[in-house]
Amino acid sequence: MPPSGASEQERRAPYYHRPPYYSHAPYTGSRYGGGYYYGGGSYGYGVPYYGVPYGVPYYGVPYYGAARAEEEEEESALGSLDPSRILRVCLKKLPVLLNIVVLSGIAAWAYYQALPVLYEATALIEMSVRGRRVMPTTMTAGEESVTAGSTEEIFNTRLTKLKSREVQGQVMARFRRDYPKIQITDEDLALAIENVTLAIRRRTRLVEITARTPRPELSAALVNTYAETAAQNAGDENRAFSESAVFWLRSQAEQQKRVLEKADQAIVNFRGESQLDNLISQRQAVEVALANYNSELVKVENEVARSVDLMAALQAVQADPNAIASLPESVPRSGEIAAVIQRLQTAIADRDALLVRYTEQHPAVVEKNKQIEAIREQFKDAAKRAQETAAATLDLLRKQAETLRWKKEEQQRLGADLDIRIKGIQMKLEQLEREKEAHMTSYRGILNRIEEARLALDEAMTTVLIVEKAEPPERPLSRGLPQIMIIGLFLGTLVGVGVALMLDKLEDKIIGPADIERRMRLKVLALLPHVAKTTREQLALTVAQKKFSSMTEVFAGLRALLESPRYQEVNRCVLVISTQPEEGKTITVCNLALAYAQSGLKTLLVDFDLRRPRLGRIFQVEEKAKASLIHVLDEGDSSRFEDLPVPTAFDNLHVVASQVADNLSPADVMGRQSVKEFVEWTKSRYDRVIIDSPPFGIVSDPVVLGQVAGAVIIVSRLGRSRYQPLVHAVREFRHAGCKVIGVVLNDVPFRGESYSHYDYRRY
Repeated sequence: MPPSGASEQERRAPYYHRPPYYSHAPYTGSRYGGGYYYGGGSYGYGVPYYGVPYGVPYYGVPYYGAARAEEEEEESALGSLDPSRILRVCLKKLPVLLNIVVLSGIAAWAYYQALPVLYEATALIEMSVRGRRVMPTTMTAGEESVTAGSTEEIFNTRLTKLKSREVQGQVMARFRRDYPKIQITDEDLALAIENVTLAIRRRTRLVEITARTPRPELSAALVNTYAETAAQNAGDENRAFSESAVFWLRSQAEQQKRVLEKADQAIVNFRGESQLDNLISQRQAVEVALANYNSELVKVENEVARSVDLMAALQAVQADPNAIASLPESVPRSGEIAAVIQRLQTAIADRDALLVRYTEQHPAVVEKNKQIEAIREQFKDAAKRAQETAAATLDLLRKQAETLRWKKEEQQRLGADLDIRIKGIQMKLEQLEREKEAHMTSYRGILNRIEEARLALDEAMTTVLIVEKAEPPERPLSRGLPQIMIIGLFLGTLVGVGVALMLDKLEDKIIGPADIERRMRLKVLALLPHVAKTTREQLALTVAQKKFSSMTEVFAGLRALLESPRYQEVNRCVLVISTQPEEGKTITVCNLALAYAQSGLKTLLVDFDLRRPRLGRIFQVEEKAKASLIHVLDEGDSSRFEDLPVPTAFDNLHVVASQVADNLSPADVMGRQSVKEFVEWTKSRYDRVIIDSPPFGIVSDPVVLGQVAGAVIIVSRLGRSRYQPLVHAVREFRHAGCKVIGVVLNDVPFRGESYSHYDYRRY
């Protein structure tokens, strides 16, 4: 039913005259503009054919925002590896794929039958990881220290030795000796021994020795012989190693003993040459002298301090005789000073007695004052002489202190020199002692290692122990038929898929819409269904003769798409081309023109296939035509353009037919200005112009027409059109400035529906 909101006129209109939403195309100008159609852009329903919103520039930018065809990434040797394409190719090449899978299954079965019956026997041995206590320097390059490296490296080294040809030869000799009843040739035995595998069990010290042979007793005997040989070789190796180690250690002990004796002699000689004892005695004497000088210097400095104090006291007494009490007892001229002081005190006492009776101006008092002043001057002279004596004593003491300091410094320098010499000698002596101790330690270590080597020789220790011997197996190994068949079929499937992709690449065929949209970044405008048992003329008039067929619905959707706002600027004149004949180009132009005519638009269908014109025969207008297109274009008279359009039996549709002219070259005609003038003339007189052209690649006419047409549509036939010619066509048209808007894919097999007789009136 029509959607809600449609007018009553739209509801009552015939189906093919209704708005585009009945054909699953967007109804532009209404709220149904976001509808869908099944004839374009996808392999089914529900995919919008508008790639970008309205108003977005379409020409001049890459389609869908992706690179142009000439800017695409290069494909692989097998073509596009898109999963959906791989599935389509596999379905297309299903017989080839099945044949390869069947052959792979047969080959897997034959391989299974060719596999020999084998018996497997396994013995276990344990490998010790204890390092050797003695390691002589006379080891050969292949005898690595077992203490160096990780446990994995140790085991791998021993396994490599056990797989050597020398050990294999010992295994063969031991097998012949221990198992004489087992009949086998030397060549087969050598081959069986070479095929014996040795593997370390994970996170253990156990080694599995495995043999696979056609005979169960041979497998068990072989691995047991190998295990016994490995254990014996380990014991022999340890014994030989211990013997060589003892001999080497003895020589090392003698050499180390001589080195130790040289170290002792070097210490004795050095002590004698360095005279360390004499230097130590001298250093002790310097210490004693330095102590004496220090004591004397302290005494002199004390005297100097007392002299300085005395000088200060004498200086003060000179100014104030009353300060005489502060003078020490050891003042020089102390008796003379004391006598003067006594006289001074007596004179002062007499004056004081006179002052009791007389005044200061009395002659007796004045005389007594003069006497006192004379005594004071005597006191000052005595104090000054004492001060000079004290100053001389101070100078002498200071000279003595300076001398003592110089002697002390001299002794200190001598002591420092002796300390440096003694220290250097002691360091050298300590170095010699350390060297002697190191030699002694090495010597003792060698003696200990000699004892250890003797113990190892006596013990005859081994590094390989047999944990479990093998028994003859009762059942053969499984040859793994399910695994072989699964692997064979899997590999066959991979090879089949690869062959199918390679064949598809070599055939270069378009097998689905994805080849157009994903690989070429082109829009699929419509999918024309496959119609069987119908002539080309009938298919060309399907829109007019079968109004309710699926083909009619597809072209209605294509017409609605071209009338959308996205293509309004280029849909007035549409050029339809193909890359090779019989791809459905003529059928497409006829039905598209009929769809436009039925929508009420005045439509002109032009047959520009000047070499093989067929539109006149299809629409039966050859006899009605007043002129042929090729002749009018050759004349170049634009006034005769009016004679070319011929009305058809269908309303609003005119056809411009052409005839084959043996005397005219279509290539020359297409190069003339009249072609462009004619196309412009058709645009000015018709609402829609549909141009049919010859296949591109055979001739260059489509490029000329594409430059004057508004849009270019390419018709491709599923399973027939080739990918590379289509890419070349798109590239050439774009380089020429033509507007390629998309592809119409023809002959699409829609399964489960009969598109040739589908009647939509059931709805």
